[in-house]
Amino acid sequence: MLKFLIILVCVFFLIRMIGKMFVVSTFNNLNRKMEEEMKRRQSFTQQQQPEGHVSVKNSSSSGRSSDSAGEYVDYEEVK
Repeated sequence: MLKFLIILVCVFFLIRMIGKMFVVSTFNNLNRKMEEEMKRRQSFTQQQQPEGHVSVKNSSSSGRSSDSAGEYVDYEEVK
């Protein structure tokens, strides 16, 4: 009976160590992939616009915005 308990405890610790290594390696792989993705995105945005670059979008010639919020209507107070 004592031999069975010792083997059971050893198997339990062995499974625990293997599980830890699996979890750690999985998180390391995910971390590495996320870092690569962030570097790729960062280099893409830096290539798109250099630092200090300002872009201005021109509105339509009538001065009205082309937003989907709707058309601008002048307000008139009615008494």
